[in-house]
Amino acid sequence: MGESKKLFITHNTVTVGGANHSLKNLINGLDEKVDLMAPKDVWVSSRVLKNYFGSNIRKVYRFDLPFRTSYLSSIDHCLDWCEREVNYRKNRKAIMDLLAEKQYDFIHLNSYVLYPLLTKKYPMYIHIRELCNAAAFPKRMIQRKIRESRGIIYIDYPTKEALGVGKHSMVLNNPFDQTNVPTVDLQEARKRYQIREGETVFAFVAATDNSEKGMEFVADAFCKAACKNAKLLIVGPQKVAAFAGKNNILFTGRVLKMDEIYALSDYVLRGDSQFCIGRTVYEGLYSGCGVMIPGCAKTDAKKVFEYDTFRDRIFFYRPRNQESLTDLFRERADKKKEAVLGLSNITQYIKKLQDFILE
Repeated sequence: MGESKKLFITHNTVTVGGANHSLKNLINGLDEKVDLMAPKDVWVSSRVLKNYFGSNIRKVYRFDLPFRTSYLSSIDHCLDWCEREVNYRKNRKAIMDLLAEKQYDFIHLNSYVLYPLLTKKYPMYIHIRELCNAAAFPKRMIQRKIRESRGIIYIDYPTKEALGVGKHSMVLNNPFDQTNVPTVDLQEARKRYQIREGETVFAFVAATDNSEKGMEFVADAFCKAACKNAKLLIVGPQKVAAFAGKNNILFTGRVLKMDEIYALSDYVLRGDSQFCIGRTVYEGLYSGCGVMIPGCAKTDAKKVFEYDTFRDRIFFYRPRNQESLTDLFRERADKKKEAVLGLSNITQYIKKLQDFILE
């Protein structure tokens, strides 16, 4: 991306998967030093963040940042949103003073929820990773603010369609580097996750427990499929009592060594209520797994990056239709993946992003 002063702003301090994993791959792929801005918290220190994001990080700044999600699932979620908003407003002047002092040549906002920071005064680019489901009036206000960016990077076509802002934008898949997956000791990994050799492994991976991800829908369909030689790994979400006692379902909790999960798994699946792909689908494909995603091949295949490359390993089912997913579980339960792969698109990703910024 060339030698210049760059600042990357992330909306959370999660160091297991998610958007920060994509940002980490991007920063590590650059041949230069950059600065990082992250939200204040009492759990993750700046030193931990610097170690996580790698040696290209020069300076870490911590502020209370905005978190303008359009998805509020509970009263506690609303209260948390309000607290974040109040704290951000107290910090906004200090943030803007820092940007004025440093005069960065490029500022990258790593999530839609950071959009209140956008201003035409600085060369800001925003990464839209989440579906905007705001009502009509607030959505128009969000769109107006998003247009203050220098450019918009959407992770897929559904996120672009949901927000509806096309001004200097591009759709760019996430950066993936699965090159370590083939080095996993499969025998040791099977022992860790109680998997028998020859057993077909389905993996549901999510960074959060919210109902939009469809974990309970997936687990229920798997139980109804009654596959005799298969196991479902639920990676990330907490145990749910209704499924915790099932011998063929394992709640792993958060996993630090995700390479093991992808090496073990034959299929990675999503349970969203509409067509959705996202990071875990491509990590699975780049690792040799098949993927099971909600949608329709006729209308949604064209929205899948590199579909022609991976089409033999992509399987659609009707969104939130239990019978459709149950049938797909039964169909794939005795078909294991052909090989463990370790693909990467980091070089191509950085080239495409660089070309977009220089336009």
